[in-house]
Amino acid sequence: VTNNFVAALAGFFSATLTPYSAGCNPAPTGGVPNARNRQWLSSRFAPACSAPVMVSMPSEAVGYERSKKTGQMNACLNCSTPTANPKYCSRSCSASITNAIPKRGLRKQCGRCGERIHAQHRFCEPCRTRKPKRNYAVATLGEIKQDDRLKHPSYYRGYLNAITRSLNKHRPKVCEVCGYDRYVEYCHIVPVAEFSPDSTLVEVSGPTNIRILCPNHHWEFDHGLLKPQE
Repeated sequence: VTNNFVAALAGFFSATLTPYSAGCNPAPTGGVPNARNRQWLSSRFAPACSAPVMVSMPSEAVGYERSKKTGQMNACLNCSTPTANPKYCSRSCSASITNAIPKRGLRKQCGRCGERIHAQHRFCEPCRTRKPKRNYAVATLGEIKQDDRLKHPSYYRGYLNAITRSLNKHRPKVCEVCGYDRYVEYCHIVPVAEFSPDSTLVEVSGPTNIRILCPNHHWEFDHGLLKPQE
């Protein structure tokens, strides 16, 4: 009984574990196959598996396999460096080629020349590098108030303070009353609100209308406790 059982198992595994080509249907596994069943299996599945199955591979993979087997190196399409990869030697070279064309449309215009730019910029690259410097002797208060960037009062006041520091940077940073030099402020002798829009920036924030004072004397000057000649 044991010999017959072993023979039956051997016949079963020889029929069910026979390797088939790719794309063939699996053989039926019900029951223990005998010689007649094996003959039926061969006649049933042999025609379907006689023709080899051709699997198409991408040209990049074929080139990569060829370079691995033959040892031939490919030239990177970006930097011409020898590489075993099909096209590029690294991800940076691949990104430099694939990202050369911007993915998003250029919907915004440059604020100076009108060139199409990305939405996160205000000016194009040439206009950002050659930004013209404003001539404070000619520019007026009305001109900087018309600037789109300075429409909010806080932006306008901050820009005017920057102009004041630029026009008085050659003067010593020492209080004109007490000589305190740790921290000083620029005080307008004539308030900015009293100037007309046609007044130049030099007239408003130039050395002739600016006193350098410490915070205490600046407060006293603004509240009339300190005379201009003191």
